[in-house]
Amino acid sequence: MVSVFFRSCKDLRKLQRNHMHLILNVVGQPLSRFNMTKVLSQAVCDAIKGHQQAHKIGILHRYISEGNILIVDSDSQPFQGMLVDFDYAFFYSGSHASGRAGEAKIASFAARKRRMQAAAQNVDGSQVSNELKERTRTLLFMAIAFLDLEGEEVMYLLQHDLESFYWVLVWIVLRHTRYTHPNGPTTCHKLFGGEDEFACRAAKLEWINSRRFVDVKDNEPLTSLLATLTRLVRDAHNNSEQLTYDSVLELFEEALLMDGWPTDDKAIPVQHIDTSKEVPVQNEPDVGVSGLLKRSADTEYPFVCSKRKKGDSETLSRHGQDHESIIIF
Repeated sequence: MVSVFFRSCKDLRKLQRNHMHLILNVVGQPLSRFNMTKVLSQAVCDAIKGHQQAHKIGILHRYISEGNILIVDSDSQPFQGMLVDFDYAFFYSGSHASGRAGEAKIASFAARKRRMQAAAQNVDGSQVSNELKERTRTLLFMAIAFLDLEGEEVMYLLQHDLESFYWVLVWIVLRHTRYTHPNGPTTCHKLFGGEDEFACRAAKLEWINSRRFVDVKDNEPLTSLLATLTRLVRDAHNNSEQLTYDSVLELFEEALLMDGWPTDDKAIPVQHIDTSKEVPVQNEPDVGVSGLLKRSADTEYPFVCSKRKKGDSETLSRHGQDHESIIIF
C-alpha cells in the first residue's frame, strides 16, 4: 500500500503515486534440457510454426538461436516448443506471402559493417558500442550467406531464419546426444569452433557439402531428420534456392511420425575436450541418407569443444553455456 500526505495543491495529479507489481513466471525450459530427443525435435518444429504465424502478420524474427527456443513443459498447451525474444524482429507492411516481402526495407549486414567502420573512426567508444549492438548476433547459428560478406549486399530474408533453425538443431545434437561421426570427438569444434566469420563460413560449407552425416546412437528418426535437413540446406545454398516453411516442416513432420524414437534419451551433460591435440579423421566414403544408418562406429561422442588456447575466441563459451532458468515478463 502506498499513502500520500499533502497540504494543498491545485492539481492533485502532480502528487499521484503508482504502486506497481512485476510478476514473473517460468514458461519453458532450454532446449539443452530435453527429456527425449523427440521432444527436442518437436519443440524446434513448433518454434518454426510459431515463426510462420509471426511472418504471416509481417514479423521476421532475425535472431534464431538456442536461447530463443523454449521447451514447453505443460500438458495443457497444444505445442511443445515456443519462439521468444523478438528484440531484433523486423516489422514490415504490405504483402508478406513470399520470403522477399518487405526486403526493400530490411537493412543488409554489409551496410551495417560499413557504418560501424566509419563510426569507429569518428566517435568515442560508447557510441561505437551502441552501434555494435545492432550487429550483435550468434555466429554459431547465423546463415552462411551472412558470414564474411566482404562488402557483398545481402538482404535478410525468411530463408536465413529457417537455416538458423537447422544450425540450432545440429548444435544441440552435437552437445547433448551420443553420436558417431567421421570427425570423431572434435566434430563440434570443427563445425562451430571458428574464430571469425570467414572460418565459420568455411566450416559450415564443408559440413553441408561433405555428405558425412551424424549418426545418433539408436535413433534412426533423428539421424534421418538431420541428414535430410542437411541435404535441403545444401541444395538451397548451392542452387540459390529459397528454403520455405513447407519444405522444412515437411521433413520434421515425416521424422516425427517415424517409429523408433527412444524414450530414455534425455540430454546428457556437456563434456569439454582438449582441442589442442589433433584427432585423426576417420576416412570413410561418403554415403547417402539410405546408407548412413549402416555405418559402423565404435565410439559415441557427447562432447563440445572448449577454448583452444588463451586469447582465442570465446564465442562458444559465451553463447554455448546452458541457462539455469529462463523467465519472460
